[in-house]
Parts: sequence; C-alpha cells; structure tokens
Amino acid sequence: MSRFRPLTEDEKALHDAIKGKAAELEALVEQMKPGRYCSLGLTALEESVMWTIKELTS
Repeated sequence: MSRFRPLTEDEKALHDAIKGKAAELEALVEQMKPGRYCSLGLTALEESVMWTIKELTS
C-alpha cells in the first residue's frame, strides 16, 4: 500500500526543477529526426525522471 507524505517547500522546488530540466531535454531530443534511438532515449529519460521523483517522494 502506497502512502504519500507532504513534500517540504524545498522538495517541491526540487521536484519542479527535475521535471523542468527533463522537459527541456525532451524538447531538444524532439528537434532531431525521429528514429529508434531517439525513442529509446526518450524512454530512458522518462524512466530516469520516474525513479528520481520516486526517491524524492518516498
């Protein structure tokens, strides 16, 4: 069973910064021609952000 805890203001700021930087990198990758490697890179980015945010919020 998952339990959620309120984030501190510093944690909220870090959360938003992580998501913001990931969005910046995603936008750069999307400027490239579509392809398998770009897709794999975006998937890895999404996974990295997911696990990082999971650690922050656990």
